[in-house]
Amino acid sequence: AHYGFRQLKLYFMLGLPTEGDEDVAAIAALCEAVAERFGGRVTANITPFVPKAHTPLQWAGMMPARAVNARLKALRKRLKRKRIDVRGDRTGGR
Repeated sequence: AHYGFRQLKLYFMLGLPTEGDEDVAAIAALCEAVAERFGGRVTANITPFVPKAHTPLQWAGMMPARAVNARLKALRKRLKRKRIDVRGDRTGGR
């Protein structure tokens, strides 16, 4: 591994208000590039966007759970080929 670390954990959010398929593909591409250069174990921790009070996005709607889950599944499938561990719970609801 590089830089004295054996593992590296990256954090991302899915379901942001302006998110498109290209953004999800960019998350995967960044994870792949990091894993290629890092050489150690890489984990991507993915959480769904939840609007919080007193923030600029407090009134933004949430992406439907079905869409977030589909994007998480696609990321897992793509990154599994590169042996990148994807952590993230499926969201409830529809």
